Amino acid sequence: MLLASAMVVTGYWLQRERLIWLAWFLTIAACGTCWYITIAEAPLSRMFSGIIVLLCGMKIVVASADRPGSKRLNWKQWLSFSIGWVGMRTEIFKVTPDGPLRGARTMLQKGFGRLFAGAALLLAIRVLVACMPIVLRFPVIVTALLMISYSLVLHFGILSISAGVWRLRGVNTWYLFNSPARSLTVGEFWSKRWNVAFSEMITIGVYRPVKKRAGTRIAVIAGFLFSGILHELAITLPVRSGYGLPLVYFFIQGLIVTGEKAGIKITGSIWTACCVVLPLPLLFPPLFTREIIWPLAGLTFPAT
Repeated sequence: MLLASAMVVTGYWLQRERLIWLAWFLTIAACGTCWYITIAEAPLSRMFSGIIVLLCGMKIVVASADRPGSKRLNWKQWLSFSIGWVGMRTEIFKVTPDGPLRGARTMLQKGFGRLFAGAALLLAIRVLVACMPIVLRFPVIVTALLMISYSLVLHFGILSISAGVWRLRGVNTWYLFNSPARSLTVGEFWSKRWNVAFSEMITIGVYRPVKKRAGTRIAVIAGFLFSGILHELAITLPVRSGYGLPLVYFFIQGLIVTGEKAGIKITGSIWTACCVVLPLPLLFPPLFTREIIWPLAGLTFPAT
């Protein structure tokens, strides 16, 4: 937390001065420092520490990469953007709020509903495992249900509530996980439906700079490869296993999206789901399941 706090303070100055390369250097150095000082800690602790530091760093990079001539964030706006909201669009905090925005209460209702649904599912899984140990013979199913419950709580619950609160305050936030099941192409899934904050970050920090120098196709691949690297830091590094697999997963996604942009496009929600879900074992290696997904629910992965 001390490292993240120092980054927030330093980041304010960097984004004011638009020192983009120094912002990248700070992010890389901070991630390395975080990995070093948490090397003896449990995987869960390493994962959360790394994600917090990485998020702080990318906030600084994105804010520092704002177009020349654009308004800089003042201190209050910077704190709101850097620690009060997961999204990566700085411009929504540069506008003086003028009362609550439409849809805020609906967003809050949906967020709390999904939060409670996810919590209920998580509780049901724990009770089921305790009362019917036979379910431990099917760890893949339990793992899938755990991940669904986590996603309902965080992605569709807490983050939707956060967006609703900001809209009540007059800030034009929106769902960061916006009906992903409706995606008809893989490109739509990653760019507009699933983790929009991540998409915004990749677009501003990687896609746009690379596109100017190497064109759209290279920029798409670069964006997905960078996404793979970030997931390596958040997934494989904490458990010290499965190195390179998340990178392969996102390289595959990048190839599919590149093909779509080239006109090789198969549309449909089932096709999109297959492209995204079937390679998921590459993204989440076995040790991540044992040391992160199950322990996060207070469960112990069954011995083989």
